[in-house]
This record gives sequence, structure tokens and C-alpha cells, in this order.
Amino acid sequence: RAGDVIPYVVKSLEKRRDGSEKKFSMPDSCPSCGGEVFVSDDKKQARCTNINCPAQLKERLQHFASRRGLDIEGLGERRAEQLVAEKLVQSLPDLFRLTKEDLLQLEGYAQKSADNLLSEIENAKSVTLSRLLYGLGIPLLGSHMVEILASRFENLQALENADREELQQIDEVGPEVARSVRSFFSEKSNRQTLRAFEEIGLDIENRAYSAKGQRPLDGLKFVFTGSLERWTRDEAKDLVEGRGGRATTSVSGETDYVIAGSGGGSKLEQARKEGVEVLEEQEFIALLEEMGVSVEEKEQ
Repeated sequence: RAGDVIPYVVKSLEKRRDGSEKKFSMPDSCPSCGGEVFVSDDKKQARCTNINCPAQLKERLQHFASRRGLDIEGLGERRAEQLVAEKLVQSLPDLFRLTKEDLLQLEGYAQKSADNLLSEIENAKSVTLSRLLYGLGIPLLGSHMVEILASRFENLQALENADREELQQIDEVGPEVARSVRSFFSEKSNRQTLRAFEEIGLDIENRAYSAKGQRPLDGLKFVFTGSLERWTRDEAKDLVEGRGGRATTSVSGETDYVIAGSGGGSKLEQARKEGVEVLEEQEFIALLEEMGVSVEEKEQ
């Protein structure tokens, strides 16, 4: 679809050059903040690794507060833009330093809305390691990879100190992911941010860690279809992946279980064709309990 939704260069127009052009080379440091630039192995992506880079802060703040991050309800695009524009948030830790007086000076805030957001921010101080890693927006770390790292490192400090060789010994962590993680934690401003989180009192829990490197659902692949009563689709996925399993969107011969909620559709027919075991929600719960996974409370 090049030229449609994907622009591309057809040719260079050398006759339009006037001699003022300069050869471009990718900078080693960010032109906005001076942070280290991470360039992917295929040279197609280049990112500043400083999570407080002014040029990225609004989007970083939104990602930090997103549902898979610290899940701060009410902190969407408009409010993130307000906080950054008014310089109330100039780094991610500033979010936890906001006061009611700060918010009431902004357009669109009243007593109740200010209290609600501050309550959400306070609740976000208790967070799992995987959610924090996702919220930090480290390049190449999606929702599955952060669960893998959380299961292998007891705490944030252990991950921060891991070298590339140690990281690459973990299944599914390749050289580029290892380089991205090391690049992030090597950035001085990022380490300062993590220390600031500690001073603020961020409580980072890591229930996914297994000292033996093994988790109850290691190696199992699940597909969810229909609506579950106990969890949303994302919560069920987090539960499975936090215990070593994989939650995929399509059924194949490699799928171990299809979990069927109400209104399950074509995936059930595909499961029958592939000979994949289908479990109703209560059967899924029984399977989890049999494997030692607690389902008394929703996963954070």
C-alpha cells in the first residue's frame, strides 16, 4: 500500500538541489535533551532513551498512565497535555508530587475531578514490576516481554544491574531486546528517575518472580473467546502471561487450551478442527487452581 497509507520515496530530484544540502547522519545523542539514541539493528527505528525527554514527555506520560501501565484512570491525552504544557509535570516522578491546588488552577478541574485524579495517582503507587516496566516504555518491551523479565528478576534493582549476556540467557530475549534494556538502564537520567520513584514511595511488587525460573503455566498457550465473567480479556491475558503462559489471538495446532466465555465465535469451530481442548470459565478456574495459580483476586 505504498503511496496510499504508507508514504515512500520514489526518486531523488537532484536538479532541485542548490548546494546548501548537507549529508545527514543519525545523531548519537538526542537533539532535544542529549539522551542516548537507541537505533534498532535494522536501522529503521531510532529513539531517545531518556524517559523525561521534553519532546516525548506528553506521550510518555500517557503511556505511563495507560491501562497496561500504571492504569491511572482519567489521565488521558488532554490532561497529560495540560500537565506538561503548564510545567506541572516535567518528569514522570512529578506526577506523584501533584497537589489539589495544582489541579484546580487548570481548566476543566473542579473539586471532585481533582480529588478523583489524585486518588488514582495515589493508588498507582502500588504497582507490579511488569506494569511499571511497560509504563516506562522501554523500546521493544511489550506486554509479553515485560512479564518474561519480571518472572526472571526478583526486583527492579536486579534487572537494572543485569548485563546483556545475562539477559540473553533468558528464553525469548534476543540481542536487540537485551541491548535495548541495557541502553535504557545505562541512561543516567533514567536511573535518577527510578531513584526518585523510590523516594516518593512507589511500592513495586513482583508476584511473577520464581527463584527457580519456573512458573505454573510455562509453555502453555491459551486463546480466549467470548466474554468472561470474572475477568476482562486483558485481565485474563495478564493472569496467564504473568504465570508463564502465552495468550494468543488465533487458534492453531500449537494452542493448548481455548477458554470460552459467553458469545464465543469462530475460534470454537477452529479449536474443534485442530483438536484443541475447549474449557468453559469455571473449568479454566479449576485448571488454574490445580496448577497452583490463585484466582481469589484480579491480577494487578
